[in-house]
Amino acid sequence: MPENGRLTELEDDIANIIQAFDRAWQAAQAEQSESLAVAQTQQSLDNGKVKLLHKKMRMQRLKHADEVLTSVLHDNSLLIASKKVFGAIGNQINEAFSRIHSPRQYEFSLSEKTLLVSRDTKTPWSLNQVSTGQRAAFALSIFLALNSTASSAPPVILIDDPVAYVDDLNVLSFLDYLRSIVLQSRRQIFFATADTKVAALFEKKFSFLGGQRYRKLSLLPSG
Repeated sequence: MPENGRLTELEDDIANIIQAFDRAWQAAQAEQSESLAVAQTQQSLDNGKVKLLHKKMRMQRLKHADEVLTSVLHDNSLLIASKKVFGAIGNQINEAFSRIHSPRQYEFSLSEKTLLVSRDTKTPWSLNQVSTGQRAAFALSIFLALNSTASSAPPVILIDDPVAYVDDLNVLSFLDYLRSIVLQSRRQIFFATADTKVAALFEKKFSFLGGQRYRKLSLLPSG
């Protein structure tokens, strides 16, 4: 074979080798790119699974919180809790109310909309339908009923000017009721008032207890 022919054949072989190498290199690059894309896709999938798990856990917590709040609203609302408390001390409320308020027009009765009914006709009355003095006497009755049933609390009653809206007749009834509490339940009463007339009435009602059980403190404003 002439020399020129062998040279041309060699050049063709080299060209074929270069082309084959180029195709192999491109194939390797493509495979590497595909592997990288697969790895990125897998990483995105894994991240998505983690986010989905977190969202599911959050949804479970929200669902549990919703169930708890629904239960609280249904079974332990302020209205239901108040009904339970008032229902348990209804007799004590009526006893106190009947003794510290005259005339005895109303009594405690737990219902959906009212707390008072007429003693005779059982007609319901809302608190804004009765007088200020009657509301004050009813509030005192609830307070005293709660105190009398608080078995684990200290035997102490703290009262600060409770008769500002109670008429004179009911003030006397209220003080008589407090005196019966002291004598029957051995509770200690701290009674504060800025009304000198009420203070004098209180002293007349309780001074018979003597210096060991009754003590008066006169507090003057500073300055």
